[in-house]
Amino acid sequence: MDLLFRQYIYIERDKYLDGRAIVILKTTPPIQLKKEYHLLLMNFIVQTCFEAYDLSKKNGADGFVTVCYLKNLKKFKIPFKFYISFAKLLKRIFNGHLYKCIFVNSPTLLKNIYYIIKRFIDKEVKRKVVFMKNNEVMEDFIED
Repeated sequence: MDLLFRQYIYIERDKYLDGRAIVILKTTPPIQLKKEYHLLLMNFIVQTCFEAYDLSKKNGADGFVTVCYLKNLKKFKIPFKFYISFAKLLKRIFNGHLYKCIFVNSPTLLKNIYYIIKRFIDKEVKRKVVFMKNNEVMEDFIED
């Protein structure tokens, strides 16, 4: 199962943002994931984030960066409830360790939901969330 997840979630090797490791999450190609694999997916992402955090610390940086390429999110058949419970898990484990979360090509619905709930999010977390329209802009963020 790890091999399946690795095509969607991985650390960008040899590229950093101010010394911080970059975790890539992709929704292309679309996938339908059976409910019994949801916990495995969460575990895989958490382990990847721990690895990214350790890489950042080795570079003398605090925190890591997550880049979410969401081009086919609508076709990515994972229920909304999964995302909510997963966000709670990440907050509990990595509170303060995420440096930046960049959403690339996110659907309008996701942006609208974010703009509604951001009133209830603290200022520090809001500064960490960035929405971008395409990959070209993303390359300006990442050092070689």
